[in-house]
Amino acid sequence: LVFICLSLLLIFFSWRITERQDSLIKNGGFLTAAKEDPPQVLFLGSSHVINGIDPVRLWDRYGFTSYNLGGHGSLMQATYWELQLALDYMTPEVVVIDTYMLGRDYKYLDKPDETADASTGMEQLHLNLDAFPLSQTKLSAINDMIKKPVNRLGFIWDYTVYHSRWSSLEKNDLLSASDLISQNGLMGAEERFRVSRYGEEVPVLPDSYEALEGKTVGTKYLKKLINLCRDRGIEPVITYLPFQMSEYSFTERNTAYDLAMEEGVSFIDLTSPDSFVINLRTDCNDDGHLNVRGMVRVTDAVGRWLAENTELTDLRGDTVHEKWDSLSSARRGNLQGMCTDQEDPATELLLLSDAVYEGFSPGIVIYINGGSGAYSDDRITDLVCDIAGTERMLEAAEKDSPYILIKDPGTGTYEAVDAESIEGVPTAMGDLSYRPMTELFRMLYSEDDPDTNHLYDDDHLYDDIRILVYNPGSGELLSKLYYRTEPAGYMED
Repeated sequence: LVFICLSLLLIFFSWRITERQDSLIKNGGFLTAAKEDPPQVLFLGSSHVINGIDPVRLWDRYGFTSYNLGGHGSLMQATYWELQLALDYMTPEVVVIDTYMLGRDYKYLDKPDETADASTGMEQLHLNLDAFPLSQTKLSAINDMIKKPVNRLGFIWDYTVYHSRWSSLEKNDLLSASDLISQNGLMGAEERFRVSRYGEEVPVLPDSYEALEGKTVGTKYLKKLINLCRDRGIEPVITYLPFQMSEYSFTERNTAYDLAMEEGVSFIDLTSPDSFVINLRTDCNDDGHLNVRGMVRVTDAVGRWLAENTELTDLRGDTVHEKWDSLSSARRGNLQGMCTDQEDPATELLLLSDAVYEGFSPGIVIYINGGSGAYSDDRITDLVCDIAGTERMLEAAEKDSPYILIKDPGTGTYEAVDAESIEGVPTAMGDLSYRPMTELFRMLYSEDDPDTNHLYDDDHLYDDIRILVYNPGSGELLSKLYYRTEPAGYMED
């Protein structure tokens, strides 16, 4: 008996620390929230939802509690069963369902069509399911989505899948054995910080309105999702979140819209030219996912729609929900900490953008030399114009001349192009003056310390972008960042 008990304990411990923690980190917070503070709204869908809706930002702006249950690569059947699992723990007031991948027309994830890989699909399904304890609902989900019994076993007892992970164990794996694993601080969302480059601000619409031909497995499960919500007294809302959309994407979107109208369900339209809330030149992490700036804009648009079209209650100020205020403070602190050390100028500008924050705006100086490669980079020009609130940088780009922006939250925004100077403008760093001297030598100094040129550094003489970030209250200089773009507009010799 002692041997058997020790063996079982060893197997249990081995299972706990070899099990991948992605699902628990992503959705473990939902199980906690469902017990302590059930969210008013659930967001469901694929990675477009994970990177497109920030529940903490939604709380900041509208006071709604929510959880992002999106899953990487989630097909509509995976979304349906994830809602079924969630409903075992709580009942939200509203469920928002994104319909990307609506056109996928295969039922079993371990037997997909030629457009997908079975191993990837099952690996992504583990992200959805592993966090949920084994139950009759989970067994039904496994049987419905996985065809082969041997593959089902990996979801019933995932030790059969993860037992060989010893060589790749990390700190969180070891902490999981003592239930100390850290959970997602954005209530299921994930922020991304790359800035992809596209030529257009909004996508080009196809010449004609086309929908998918016939029914698909995706449309079948979308109808099941709608009926499940109605049976439980939940308001279903359909959407198709924006990204760098292809003609086929619009076909999926149109199908979702048509089905919503047929079923009498609300559709949040964020993909029409007049409602496209993101800028493809600044708000995408890649061609399929939003970065943090795009996430903020989409979250604000969805929150505004929910506030205007549902009966959700603004819960801000209620002491029962103080945890949300702490999550908001943590998010803001993380972003503020990141905005002083980015190696890529577009990412740095992304993090300095007012659109990313709620209630925080650092002091900023942005200097760009004449001939800089930044002038041919739509990401940088759009981001700088957005930070400045003007288009004077485009004037500098047209002249291929130097440009400087001084933005102080307390006193205002000041810009100079080409040979223009700035004289003694008040900022938290003191009264700043800017003087263009030579092609590579510009002066930015405070009237109290004219000997300190904030734009000069021997080690960065040929860097054509210089960004200073300072505390808007104390004036303390938090960072000096230098970047050299390609192609450079001048030569070192």
